[in-house]
Amino acid sequence: MKSRFFPILFFSLATIFISEIRAQNTTVEIVGPTVMCAGQCDTFYVLVNNGQPQLNYFVTWSINGVTQSPTNDYKIIYCPPQAGTYVLTVTVSSNSTNVAGSDTHIVTAVPFLPLDIVSSNPAPCNADSLASSDDNACEKVCPNTTVTYSVNNSNPGSGQNFLGWQVSGALSYTVNPPFNNSVTVSWGGPGVGSVVVFSDGTSGCSGEDVLCVTVIAEPVAKFSADPAPSGNTVQVCKGQTVYFDNQSTGADSYEWFFSDNLGTSYEIDPQHLYTTAGNYTVRLIARSDCLCADTTILNVEVIDAIAPTLDCVGTICPGETVTYTAGNACPPFNWSVTANGTVLGGGTANTDSITIQWNAGPEGIITLGALPCSGNACPNPTGIHVPVIADNAEIRGAEQVCPGAVEVYSIEPYGGTGFVWSLSGGGTITGGQGTNRVSVKWGDVPNAGTTHWLSVQYDNCYLGCGGQDSIGVKILSPFVVSGPVELCEGASGSFSAKLTYNFQNIACNWTLFAPDGSVSWTSPAAAASVSAPFAAGPGIYRLLAEPDNPALSCSANADWAISVTGVPAQPTGIIGEKRVCPGTTYTYAASGVTPGNKLRWTVQNGPGAPAVSFGDKINVSWGSGNPRWISVAQVSNNGLNCTSDTALLNIQGIGIFFIDGQ
Repeated sequence: MKSRFFPILFFSLATIFISEIRAQNTTVEIVGPTVMCAGQCDTFYVLVNNGQPQLNYFVTWSINGVTQSPTNDYKIIYCPPQAGTYVLTVTVSSNSTNVAGSDTHIVTAVPFLPLDIVSSNPAPCNADSLASSDDNACEKVCPNTTVTYSVNNSNPGSGQNFLGWQVSGALSYTVNPPFNNSVTVSWGGPGVGSVVVFSDGTSGCSGEDVLCVTVIAEPVAKFSADPAPSGNTVQVCKGQTVYFDNQSTGADSYEWFFSDNLGTSYEIDPQHLYTTAGNYTVRLIARSDCLCADTTILNVEVIDAIAPTLDCVGTICPGETVTYTAGNACPPFNWSVTANGTVLGGGTANTDSITIQWNAGPEGIITLGALPCSGNACPNPTGIHVPVIADNAEIRGAEQVCPGAVEVYSIEPYGGTGFVWSLSGGGTITGGQGTNRVSVKWGDVPNAGTTHWLSVQYDNCYLGCGGQDSIGVKILSPFVVSGPVELCEGASGSFSAKLTYNFQNIACNWTLFAPDGSVSWTSPAAAASVSAPFAAGPGIYRLLAEPDNPALSCSANADWAISVTGVPAQPTGIIGEKRVCPGTTYTYAASGVTPGNKLRWTVQNGPGAPAVSFGDKINVSWGSGNPRWISVAQVSNNGLNCTSDTALLNIQGIGIFFIDGQ
């Protein structure tokens, strides 16, 4: 038989339970770090009634007595500006005047000495990208080079005395004693890499810096010659000139070395006269602005024979008629002339002269084979190049430049000709006036809508002919990539590309390289802003942006380095009761966690939104409504708040039954 007293007993228990809730004191606790690095930020939380507030409280924060905003928030982000002690106070009120509780929390901010990697790489091409410490662009290095990276440690032997280095993408590296303040890295072939330095100081403030490195392709040195080589050797006779045609790619300057007289030349296409029999070499070094270089060598065999020569060879004007006479040569003669010359007389097997009317330039070639009048016969005909001053010679040089850039412009090197260069604006001619090559230092203000004209007037006053040409040059802004420099593994980061001068967006094609150098993501279309996923594990990623319209920027591309941190491990479980009595408080802890990481608890205690709190443990007073569960995740303590997967514990209520006795 059911007890007739059951409803009365149930009502009494309910009344007692409600009374206990109302009698409880309101507990207020600030959760957050007690030691921080000056200048760094962290989040502080207030827990009311162990993270289970029963009312909508008014929350007010103050730091060293100064009220903070925004108010009425259960968390606050604070960044101590300098070393010292800071007192955080929180006041919780049930209304605007009735204080329910408060707590204070003391934070000690210790000095933080940031680490900054300094490279020994002197390449001028890195001047722009490495000029600002806010720029996370990649340093460019040449293949198979060795670079030393160092940091400025103001107090070696104490504080941040332990420095650790991590290098990826290199052949090898050596950390240099005694304080590990530098590392010497030997880079390999083209690709991507990174240099990371970190410190574990006694203060607990660990400095870190990351340098993204791109090992670029080196120039390719290549040239041909007239006479044409057989294999890798040109055969000529004494008194013969060799004309070199530079076919290098990716180079900004050239150096030629001639072993017969130890002569050098910095021309693009030099010519060299050989006067002494022997075996010699010609070496070309092609260099880029990144100081990468490639070298190629051609052998020259000068045989002990006399090459036929021509008198009166010099620079001429188009349409001019010239008679050339062979010297030290006897019949039979074998003449030939390029198509831009018309033979008007001579040029037969029995004549030692030839009369030619020259038409268009920039040069004509006379080829002559003959027997020597004395001495050994030259087995090969001689090619003599005749400069023809064309009125349509073209200036060679960059048509898109960066602000402040120094560029070299050149035109055909006609002998005996004066060159007068002029610039419409936008820069200054700094060297080479009067020659066929000038240096121009461009101005510091980019403007895509303005074209500056570099012009040259060349004239041979003796011959009475010349010409002119102009090249249009635009000073364009570089562009940079901006975005996060640190992320959690599996997260996505938002990045944008903007011109540095006016901060306008520039649409780019994007490529993300994983720590192992493989492509982990590409943008589906050109865009100024993208969200890129970092799902290839922890490490240093490289994001490359290339303008969709190259005419909008002087930069061919821009790099950005991102350090990706692995997420903490998932807790292995939650320790605590899963079968509970409503109205009873239970304590829960997590298993399988890493000391130092924060724990984020989420409690679903009946209908409504779940409550979130932080702490090593959590107390929960379970209600009688469903659903009821509790989860926990590890949160990294490196400032990124990388969050692990959660461990879950479902909660079941235990029913209460009252049986009427006898």
